[in-house]
Amino acid sequence: MPTKSRSTDCPVNDVAFSGREQGHVPVYAQINDHAMFLTGVSASRFYRDPIAFTEIELLVAEYYGFDLPLLMWDVYNIEAEAIGQKLKFHRHNMPDIDQTRPLVRREADLDRVRLDRPGATGRLPQFLASMVLYQRYCGMEPTPILCAPFSLACGIRSYLGLISDIKLRPAFAHELLCRICDDVLVPWYRVLHQTVPGATCIVVADAWASPPNVSMRIFEEYVEPYVMRLEGAIAPMDLHVGTIGYWGESHLKNPAAFLEAKARISEHVPLGLMCYDPDVERLGVKVYKDVATAHDRLLTLGIDALLLRSGTARAITQRVRQYIRDGAQGGRLALFLNNLTVDTPPSHIFLAVAAARTLGQYPIQQHLDSLVVRVPRQESFGEFVHRKQENNSEGYTFAWLDKSRFSGKQNAIRGSI
Repeated sequence: MPTKSRSTDCPVNDVAFSGREQGHVPVYAQINDHAMFLTGVSASRFYRDPIAFTEIELLVAEYYGFDLPLLMWDVYNIEAEAIGQKLKFHRHNMPDIDQTRPLVRREADLDRVRLDRPGATGRLPQFLASMVLYQRYCGMEPTPILCAPFSLACGIRSYLGLISDIKLRPAFAHELLCRICDDVLVPWYRVLHQTVPGATCIVVADAWASPPNVSMRIFEEYVEPYVMRLEGAIAPMDLHVGTIGYWGESHLKNPAAFLEAKARISEHVPLGLMCYDPDVERLGVKVYKDVATAHDRLLTLGIDALLLRSGTARAITQRVRQYIRDGAQGGRLALFLNNLTVDTPPSHIFLAVAAARTLGQYPIQQHLDSLVVRVPRQESFGEFVHRKQENNSEGYTFAWLDKSRFSGKQNAIRGSI
């Protein structure tokens, strides 16, 4: 990734990603449903229109001052839908897979697990368009985030169906995962790489493969080998794959073993070793920092979405302070705001960012409790959008405004959310 995004005008590599102790601990977030709420754009438009999705995600990232703008589509659905899996679209939030109608119901359905026209079915064209728009607007390479083999198998077979296969028909489960890798993901990645050749790592999310959903035996036999199968298939293209989204290690007697496995299959992820609340809050930062340091990796700590939505200002600030105090030694720490809900108060998000800026300035001070976090007065999102229209250096179209809460009267923008 280049070192600067035009949209945020913030360095995203020269601080945490380089390992040097300079600047501040960066912060970024998953913002999909929250971004839809700020704009009032429907989920149908947001998740089907690449211009709307990309511009809104980037604008909201800039509005809050995130250091790295990410495009996180409904990552568990993209490939599943492209091969025929039915989805449920909702009015105000992210679509999800219809688990009552799995694509693979019986062994004969394995022949349906193929991508006949890579990049041309479902919403794959919209995803590709979004990656190209990200390049144009940000002046940096995108980080494509999609679905890992195990979680894709859960999507098209159902979680209960796949776990049953693993116990009763292991050969069938392995064949399903092989076909997902060889006949769906590798052809798709080839087209993706041709479209955005500068993106050197495809990040795949794999929340279904988290404890207690899976045991370490299942992880080592049905999760890790298929990530490595993908890596082996695409490495000749100078392309890599790495995983995120695993949680639940606090349920294990030996969480360090699971963290080691996570580290092995996330080696190429630009976002580093990503670990999330509530596990981090329960286990403490040290166990995560030790693994990240041993693997010479950036550590990204995800802050609880419930805390960000409903916590007090003191509790939010204290969580940020604790993670910086325990995790920023030697640099290579980033903070991630876990999936922000539609009703997360903007003031809480601005507070988390301000806390990271104040408490996370390198060199990290020894007495962080003495530092006061102040949140500058913020304009409304509507005022921000109006200002961006007047100074549109990125070249946004704002074509989605006609179906947003800002449509109609121009002056209505100024006093909005």
